[in-house]
Amino acid sequence: MATALSEINPDSVVGEVGQILNEFANRPVAGRTRKVALDTFASSLGVSQKRRARAPCFSYADSRLREAGDAASPGAAEVQQRTGCRLHGSYLTPRLWWLRDTEPDTFGGVRHWMSLGGYVYLRLRGVTAAGTSTAA
Repeated sequence: MATALSEINPDSVVGEVGQILNEFANRPVAGRTRKVALDTFASSLGVSQKRRARAPCFSYADSRLREAGDAASPGAAEVQQRTGCRLHGSYLTPRLWWLRDTEPDTFGGVRHWMSLGGYVYLRLRGVTAAGTSTAA
């Protein structure tokens, strides 16, 4: 099976969301809007101490993570026994293992792990935030 790369440039997303919000704010409905929401996948982005993305955002479709989260991986049975959760490449722990093993300099420069939505909020508002489902 071919490897599928599925990466998203987090700074491009910040720019796109900022542009959409600016355009929306300049329309006649601007005074009637009270809230804006954004839904993204969770725990997929490493951010440096300087609050900048350290790597692309890896989507759940990125098959490079499959091997790291393979149920046949060393230690997978122990993790499932201990936690009740089988490993999967879209889960955070295998993602972190994979990034640590394949890009140690990138991994070492990460100060915070957050969702793409949390990163957009950080870059546009200057503070971090996470929805309930992401935090869980």
